[in-house]
Amino acid sequence: MNKLLARDNFLETIKRNGKPDRLVKQFEGTAFLPGDPVNYYVRGDRSPGMAPITDLWGTTIVWEPGTPGAMPHVTELNKVIKDITSWRDFVKVPDLIANCSDRALWEPYLERAAAIDRPEHRSLWRERTCSTATRENHTHTVSLPVLLLAK
Repeated sequence: MNKLLARDNFLETIKRNGKPDRLVKQFEGTAFLPGDPVNYYVRGDRSPGMAPITDLWGTTIVWEPGTPGAMPHVTELNKVIKDITSWRDFVKVPDLIANCSDRALWEPYLERAAAIDRPEHRSLWRERTCSTATRENHTHTVSLPVLLLAK
């Protein structure tokens, strides 16, 4: 019997009555592609040992040296939502449409997506319409490339 590709083996693992040929090694067969324009815009440039920053949601973020990742640092003085019953008065939603829908921003990311080992991971991107709601409950849609697993 031929050995399943890593991606296909994972899919067999999660299918009802699937027939994987081996145990899945955590993220085997998964192509991670961090650094998309939306993530970068909303989260900012984060790196180990960075000085604390305030992200676009208003949350203070720290990444202490020797820790596995950036974490919110919330205190009584800097918490974004002062009263949960009126959270809409405090939360400011980043404007993805104005800042992330330019196709030129996506080109480097799409080039990286195109370089993924297709036979092993069979990943692809396609246009996906994403809706974002503003505080006034107006809905905007923007077409963003999204990396998807394809069978």
